Amino acid sequence: MISLTKSLKICTMEKAFNVSDRATRPEYWWFFLLYFISSSILKLFIEMVGITFSWIFNIILIYLTICFFTASVRRLHDVNRRGFWLLLPWATSFLSVAAEKLKYDGVPMPEFLPDICLFIGSGLIIYIFVLTMLSGTKGTNRFGKDPLTKTDDLIAETKINLESGTLKQEENNDLIEKSLKIDEPEMPSQGNKKESLYDPKISTDLADEIKKLNLSK
Repeated sequence: MISLTKSLKICTMEKAFNVSDRATRPEYWWFFLLYFISSSILKLFIEMVGITFSWIFNIILIYLTICFFTASVRRLHDVNRRGFWLLLPWATSFLSVAAEKLKYDGVPMPEFLPDICLFIGSGLIIYIFVLTMLSGTKGTNRFGKDPLTKTDDLIAETKINLESGTLKQEENNDLIEKSLKIDEPEMPSQGNKKESLYDPKISTDLADEIKKLNLSK
């Protein structure tokens, strides 16, 4: 489970400008909470200090906003959706303002057009909010491997054991066999056929990595 401090580190330092990977729910929602609180405080400071020092807090706020946007993109990737969904509410808001301006200037158009744009935009915001609350895709999807996979942890543990000489050959074989099942979530059986979301590439990569570590000894 990702903690609050870990989420802050990932979203503001390790993956501040990363819009290609995936983000788990704890990673995203911890940072959402931090962003909401910090942005409110920063806006208060901007009003208090005036123009002289407000630029400092504005830069921090802009940076945090960028981090929040990229985290939102990664969260959508985790549920196998593209990040462009985040831009659609802004597009509908722009269309609503533009339609209102044209109507004010006397350009003939349906009276309800600005309201329709706002309604669609609100629906999109709700849809995106629901997506960010869903659990991520099990296993690898088109945006990368599952952030919850234990493969990396197992590789790191195996490397430490091999380098320290505490891992015996039979234990090493057990780890390789374990790697073939570690990312294999079981699915309900259908008759005599058992379905799975298993991605064999993950376990293959792990087995290859362990063999490389053995050869380097």
